[in-house]
Amino acid sequence: MRNLLTIVCSVTILVTAAPPSLAECPGNPDAIGTARVITVDPTKPRRIGTMQYPDTLPLKDHEVVLTFDDGPLPPYTNTVLETLAAECVKATFFIVGSMANDSPELVQRVYSEGHTIGTHTQTHAHIAQLSFDEAKQEIEDGIASTKAALSDSQTLAPFFRPPFLEMTPRIANYLASNRIMLWGIDLQADDWLLITADEIVARVLKRIERPRKGVLLLHDIQPPTAKALPKLLKELKQRGYRIVHAVPAGSKQGVAVD
Repeated sequence: MRNLLTIVCSVTILVTAAPPSLAECPGNPDAIGTARVITVDPTKPRRIGTMQYPDTLPLKDHEVVLTFDDGPLPPYTNTVLETLAAECVKATFFIVGSMANDSPELVQRVYSEGHTIGTHTQTHAHIAQLSFDEAKQEIEDGIASTKAALSDSQTLAPFFRPPFLEMTPRIANYLASNRIMLWGIDLQADDWLLITADEIVARVLKRIERPRKGVLLLHDIQPPTAKALPKLLKELKQRGYRIVHAVPAGSKQGVAVD
């Protein structure tokens, strides 16, 4: 198998305090900001997201991890990035390889602005419906395309989310054997449907009421999502929620701060 990832991982999950700069947002005193960073070993746990698996990230009450799938796609990913920057929020982007091929400069921008980059297959394939070899190729090609878009392959996190959130045991074992963490979700906004920005916000706020924390799925290729994001972050802050940024152990972003 090709060299999928060249990231050195530790053996535990480390929870680190956020640097003071993340608690303050220059030019926007009302920003929600990024409350803290968690540094994750992709082998412990190997899969997260309570809508699919027993475990999720070690989040506290009222903590949310923002994740975006399917991009990058201008101008919508650009708009999402502008909102995140204005709010001093860091997120995780699961990149489709063919989209990285089309917009490598946008993949570079996602990373340069401090976000985590994982992968989402080469063509947004429904890998649970493919043969093992076909699914494996989709994953490997998606990783290769995303790494090619980045100037430094070490910037790619060993995080993978399957399109349609469906997985087979054999592919899950393949990912685990290659130290690639399988990401599901805890919450979703249904933003791939034909709904408005206000409906996206309303669904997230309703669905987060019971768990009061979780990994949220959004899509940076959707115009309503880009439009909804400023209001969503404002509403989350008003309700006392805090944004957490997940980074892989050994990454340049995962530096512990006392």
